[in-house]
Amino acid sequence: MHLDVNAASRTAPGHSEEDWRQVEEHVRKLAAAGATVLREVNEVSGRCVVMQDPEGNEFCVH
Repeated sequence: MHLDVNAASRTAPGHSEEDWRQVEEHVRKLAAAGATVLREVNEVSGRCVVMQDPEGNEFCVH
């Protein structure tokens, strides 16, 4: 199972600088709680950060 976490306040997250700041803040909180950043994805459809929880499950933060 792959989860997506919507951290931005808009319906199309990652498309504005404010959205991205919200994503980065959420990524910092998740990393402090034990998650690991694997990579940042920046595509035409949007941006996200792929992370991994301590058990090895991947998820995206949008």
